[in-house]
Amino acid sequence: DATTGTGGAGGAGGNGHGLFLGFGGAGGHGGDATIGTGGVGGAGGDGFARSPFGIDLSLGGAGGHGGDATSGLAGAGGAGGAGVAAGFVGIDLTQAGIGGVGGGATTGLAGAGGGGGLAAAPELVGWGAAVGGVGGAGGAASGIGGIGGTGGGGGEAAALVGIAGGGAGGYGGAATTGTGGDGGGGGLAASLQAAIGGSGGHGGDTTAGIGGNGGAGGGGLGFLGAGGNGGNAGAGIAPASGGNGGNAGLTMDGSYTGSILGDGGNGGNGVNGGAGGTGGLAGSLGGTPGTNGTP
Repeated sequence: DATTGTGGAGGAGGNGHGLFLGFGGAGGHGGDATIGTGGVGGAGGDGFARSPFGIDLSLGGAGGHGGDATSGLAGAGGAGGAGVAAGFVGIDLTQAGIGGVGGGATTGLAGAGGGGGLAAAPELVGWGAAVGGVGGAGGAASGIGGIGGTGGGGGEAAALVGIAGGGAGGYGGAATTGTGGDGGGGGLAASLQAAIGGSGGHGGDTTAGIGGNGGAGGGGLGFLGAGGNGGNAGAGIAPASGGNGGNAGLTMDGSYTGSILGDGGNGGNGVNGGAGGTGGLAGSLGGTPGTNGTP
């Protein structure tokens, strides 16, 4: 912790390497600061399950909490650790770590939430499930004029044979009389079979200021692919927009390809006349497009 300077960064969680089980450690809390800058939270450790046969289970570690700041800049939350399996024949189950919560601020800028970790289940003969980490919530701003932190993005997920689910975006940080943080975007998901994009995070609410915008939903690329829903805008006294819904079929470089079947994600709702999010595209051979959010 620091009084008038910068808080120290939290330490990274250790990686966990195992034959059938691999669990990453949690990242450390960033140091708090009274008049200065809060330390960044430590990244969560990665989990590796390395057996090519049988049942592999891996869990990424959670990112550390960003350091709080009373009148300065709060620290960002640490990124969640990856969950990875090295299976070839059998079952892979992987869950990435959640991003750390951004540090809170009183009259300054609250820290952004850490991004959720990446999950990968490359099972070739058998079945795999990969779930990306949830993005960390942005830090809250409790004082006059404080600004809430942006929510962390949801982690991406990839499975060869099985199901992949992108992590949800983190909530934007709330504010009292200032501006709420924007919600984080949902993670992309890709699989040869089924893929579901992560939902966008809700914008941060504020009592007497501007609410945060909702995060966009992640795309789902697979034979059965579904886009994630966009996040709703946060409450406030001014317009704020909802996030766009994810497409059913979105490659990692952002181009739309179209899954064979699947529904687009619904757009998030705006507030106070702010635009609603656009609904996502449906699969190329079937599915329902997402509905647009209401202003």
